[in-house]
Amino acid sequence: MEDLLRELDDQAEDARPVVDVLIDLSIRVRRVGQVLAGISRDAEENLHDLEVLTLLYRLGEPHRASPSQLLRQLSITSGALTGRLDSLESTGCIRRERGVRDRRHVLVELTPAGMDRIIRVQKLIQGPNVAELAAALGGG
Repeated sequence: MEDLLRELDDQAEDARPVVDVLIDLSIRVRRVGQVLAGISRDAEENLHDLEVLTLLYRLGEPHRASPSQLLRQLSITSGALTGRLDSLESTGCIRRERGVRDRRHVLVELTPAGMDRIIRVQKLIQGPNVAELAAALGGG
């Protein structure tokens, strides 16, 4: 029994550094999220809208994806994505294109207005905001 307890204690010691790293990572991610939320608030932007627009932007030309591709990246429900897409479509930042042969097939495409929003926010992130993001990542 004593050997089993010693072995369990050794395993717990081995796991502590992993747990410490995961907790530290969680704290840093939360800090970055807080900085990004502040930037989006200052820019009078919805952070959730920016997530969708940024994903489409990062895909490169033609800045298009299916809703299921976006769902995999965002890890949200389909209802939440539908709400985001409805909002972005109503402001002209995205357009939904239905398939010609199968109208159930939908592609979401970034529009020039959506591109302008992304570029405007990217400019806001530069300067002091970069330092704040670096500090959040650095654990400072």
